[in-house]
Amino acid sequence: MRISVNAQAYEDESLTGIGRYTEYLYQHIWTIDSTNSYVFFSNRPSKKLQEYGGNKVIFRKAPSPLVNKYIRVSWENFVLPILLFKHRIDLLHCVNYSLPFVIPPQVKKIVTVHDLIWLKFPHYFPKDTVYAAKKRLQHACIFSDAIITASENTKKDVIEASGCEEQKVVVIYNGVDYEAFSKVQKKSPLAHEVRQKYKLPEHFILWVGSYREHKNLELLCKAVQKAKTHSHLPHKLVFCGPGLLRERDIREISRIYNDDVVIIGPASAEELSFLYAMADVFVFPSLYEGFGLPVLEAMAAGTPVITSNISSPPEVAGDAAILVNPLDVEEIADAIIKVTTDDNLKQTLVKKGRERAKQFSWEDTARKTLEVFMKVGFNDTNWH
Repeated sequence: MRISVNAQAYEDESLTGIGRYTEYLYQHIWTIDSTNSYVFFSNRPSKKLQEYGGNKVIFRKAPSPLVNKYIRVSWENFVLPILLFKHRIDLLHCVNYSLPFVIPPQVKKIVTVHDLIWLKFPHYFPKDTVYAAKKRLQHACIFSDAIITASENTKKDVIEASGCEEQKVVVIYNGVDYEAFSKVQKKSPLAHEVRQKYKLPEHFILWVGSYREHKNLELLCKAVQKAKTHSHLPHKLVFCGPGLLRERDIREISRIYNDDVVIIGPASAEELSFLYAMADVFVFPSLYEGFGLPVLEAMAAGTPVITSNISSPPEVAGDAAILVNPLDVEEIADAIIKVTTDDNLKQTLVKKGRERAKQFSWEDTARKTLEVFMKVGFNDTNWH
């Protein structure tokens, strides 16, 4: 088949969750797929991704995820369909739930839905954005041949929100690059360089992500402050992720909790692995996640994890993390105190976490995704 990838939401300089999903998924698909050819639409694919694609992939420009949304929507609905026809595409994979409204009839359609944050927290978004997102999801559910979600929780959300047929939705968990995160030595010269570069304290609590209100960062700051007050912990809270240095809200949080918070913004993939490994604990009290990849990354790096007992994190973490009510400051603070002061608990979580992370691989994600491509391409939708 000739497969096209609509990866407007991805570019290599801003690897958010969707970006990392796209990068890792296609690195591994192109490693194992010797049958199909690809046309990959994105603004700026990484050199590494292009190397994996080799001569089986044609890379073509799409609007950046940072440009005006009307430009992106117009390109997707008016330009992309023409390009699909021009390149004689057999199957289209949209990595971020939005499907063009008009597509050549011979093209099979697969959509990945990462989360329904705009539905769970509509007050965070402009009304026209929420309205358009609902319409796009409904359209995708009606006209796609298959929908991929990264968790059972998101599958349930999609079905409830759109009335989509259950048999059309297949759950394929994201993976984690276990080798990259597990091999890091936290007392190596490189670790020392990362610590010096970001002026990190000896003891710190880590959070990783892109800032959104549902990430619950202000409540996390309160919990860390309470834990420090109760147990005189020397720890600071380190925020790492793309866009953080530009976000007015998180800068305000930093101003209020100045003595307890360090914001380092984006870090390279290698630096991120050191940050995970050097942290005493990773805390991720999100109110909603489609998957929660940082939980697995921290586990692979050998760092104990505290995360939410709602949405997808329990599905990902299993019994390898401390699960807390993300709205309970006292509960989060108590968990932080326990992990940072009880060495036996910490070592138990580290051991369980490493074993848990080994169960999620990008090779497996790629193999199962490619299997859906092939079954849809040949009209076999029996993937359950």
